[in-house]
Amino acid sequence: MATREQASQHLANPPHHHPTTKEQVRAWIKARVAADEPMRAAKRQRTPEPPPIQDPDDSHDAITVLGRQHSQVRWLLKELQALPSHTTGGERADREERKSIVDMITVRLTEHETIEEQHFWPAVRKQLPDGDHYAETAQKQEQEGRDSLTELGRLDPGSREFDEHVEQLVSQVRKHVAFEELVFLKLRETMSQQALDRLGRKLLSAHQQTEQQQTKQQAEQNGEESLWVPRPGSMRGRSTGSSKAWTRSPAARPSRAAAAPT
Repeated sequence: MATREQASQHLANPPHHHPTTKEQVRAWIKARVAADEPMRAAKRQRTPEPPPIQDPDDSHDAITVLGRQHSQVRWLLKELQALPSHTTGGERADREERKSIVDMITVRLTEHETIEEQHFWPAVRKQLPDGDHYAETAQKQEQEGRDSLTELGRLDPGSREFDEHVEQLVSQVRKHVAFEELVFLKLRETMSQQALDRLGRKLLSAHQQTEQQQTKQQAEQNGEESLWVPRPGSMRGRSTGSSKAWTRSPAARPSRAAAAPT
């Protein structure tokens, strides 16, 4: 027969649950978050939108301009991978946010690659002995990324195939960014600072025009007026030395949740 001390031992030292399998760990974390209001509030307030571009010197250097855009894409890739997916047991809201981030990446890469095609790669072809090779290699990589984004655009974020294409996209974009930054170093060795500044101003002006065109096209498709307000992280307005960045107002832009498939 158990003594009184033995019978009350479980009250002084209650058993602890130590989840072991991945499924148990995910369920345990989900339960902890659900029971913690500050954690739930933080999750509601979390946004994958990159922070505003910090430009204390208002630099127009072409390599700096493109490098900042790379940093914002890297931010989105990290946010994309940080969210639980279908494969890892993510909730519906997590999967929809992953789809939304893919849409953000699509927009930013489209703008980035458009201005590079107009001004950066022609400069690379002209300035570097192997410029044609660099430009053609980069454009092949960009096409591979566009193909992945096209597939992701048609896939359900609640599918394993979507998750697989996300990982493929992340690998492709990181490889391409690393390649471009190698070209940046070679170009900086060849071009004068004045020439890089002139090229940077062309890139900023082209980015502004591309972003405006995309936003107006979206507004026309939605039958909306094109209204403009500051958007964190935009490059718009910097070609004239202004620190302003513009986009459509939230009222004229569909929400990320509305844009994501259900």
